[in-house]
Amino acid sequence: MSELDCMIDYSLVPYDVVCSWGVDSWDNVSWSALFVDDIQHESAPIINITIPEEIDWDYTWNDEEFNIWINWYNVDTEYIDSIIRAQNYKPTSEDFTELVGVLAPYSKILIFCVFIFIIWARIRKPFKSKKL
Repeated sequence: MSELDCMIDYSLVPYDVVCSWGVDSWDNVSWSALFVDDIQHESAPIINITIPEEIDWDYTWNDEEFNIWINWYNVDTEYIDSIIRAQNYKPTSEDFTELVGVLAPYSKILIFCVFIFIIWARIRKPFKSKKL
């Protein structure tokens, strides 16, 4: 197969024709414009935008323009509010009453542990070695 047959069969354009079109210069390339909050930023033939998956976004496009909307973080605001409320929480008298009610069944064990600690401290005191 000759070079010409290959170009015709596969619709290839020879390199010298491409260079004569002026594609090797940036003058004939369409440039995109990037606007963020109505402020135009530097243009380039390709503008890449990377949006993390945690951020909710949507877009529309037609033949003339492409619009993308970023809706900020896609988070559970009720959960975050509950965490903030828990960090600012001040216990009430009902909370202390509930705590006493929870610890009441263990009061005998707690009193026994305190008693053992006091006895151990008193027995240990006479046997402590004096440092010279």
